[in-house]
Amino acid sequence: MLSHSILAAALLLASDVLATPETVVWFAQAGTAFTDSLMIGNGRLGASVWGGTSSDNIALNEDTLWSGGPYNPIHPGAHATLLTARAQINAQNWTNAEATINANVLGNPSSKHYSYVHIAVSLLFMPTEIHIYFTQRLWAQMHCLS
Repeated sequence: MLSHSILAAALLLASDVLATPETVVWFAQAGTAFTDSLMIGNGRLGASVWGGTSSDNIALNEDTLWSGGPYNPIHPGAHATLLTARAQINAQNWTNAEATINANVLGNPSSKHYSYVHIAVSLLFMPTEIHIYFTQRLWAQMHCLS
């Protein structure tokens, strides 16, 4: 419970410094899935944030955590195949160019489709009365009413 109080206090104090029209993003409705999330991070470390009015989901990610095992992504001979693919693109032969790229240029193993895996998913819940106060205060600051 103490951690919730500390988080709420930090958010209220931060709103005085950070709440400007240039630094706030408003959404018309609550996010319900990962595809509704706001991506934050620096490229190596990141997170996606989505949620409702009194809760947030934060999926944490790090660039070296992948599904599957180690593999060499270098496709031997890919550089030589690019000339063929470029000629096919210049001839507007899109289907063959795509097949050539998929078969001979994309990293090995292109058929396994490894993907990023979340390090953790954090669920944050904010008591309704604190959320309402914070939202009203932020809205007032954004519209120069406080």
